[in-house]
Amino acid sequence: MCWILTLAIPPGCVPPGSDCGLGIAHWPTAEKRADFPSGWNLLNVTSGMCACGLYEEPDHPAPPPQDKSARMLARYQRLGWSAAKIERALRDHEHAEARQPAQYDGPLRFRVQVAQWASQYGEVCVRAHWEGRPHEKPYPVGQMCIMSAEDFVRTGFAPCTVVRVRGSTRSAPHGYICTAKKGAPHD
Repeated sequence: MCWILTLAIPPGCVPPGSDCGLGIAHWPTAEKRADFPSGWNLLNVTSGMCACGLYEEPDHPAPPPQDKSARMLARYQRLGWSAAKIERALRDHEHAEARQPAQYDGPLRFRVQVAQWASQYGEVCVRAHWEGRPHEKPYPVGQMCIMSAEDFVRTGFAPCTVVRVRGSTRSAPHGYICTAKKGAPHD
């Protein structure tokens, strides 16, 4: 199925707009609120229909992006194209790519955006959980971590953990504090 990203912002704060390239909508599900601070506004964050392109598990990072120009060059050489023809094709491709609207480019950029929201609001909470069959992604739930925005960007975050991201490293000594909440409801 899909990863679901929930963002929680303090009460009274205006929710972020979609100008950052993300879909942001209110998250009305009451049973999902139990792990978040009371009274905070919950928002569902997507990059289209789901959030799979915005989250990577710390134990399973995404592979590095391939150089598309190098792949194209190799393909055109296999096809026997002349150097001049290959040069034109690559130049035309680069020109076309430059004219495309910017796409949201993944987990690191999402974490940077969350850090910016933490600076804007003072702190935010975020959680990734797997929506699907329970046996597909059996993770512990009911955990809470407090991290500085800098550490959040650098390290990412574990699934099914509510991460309270603070805009200042003074708020989270030694990088982060993790605690398990006893009796926390299942996601």
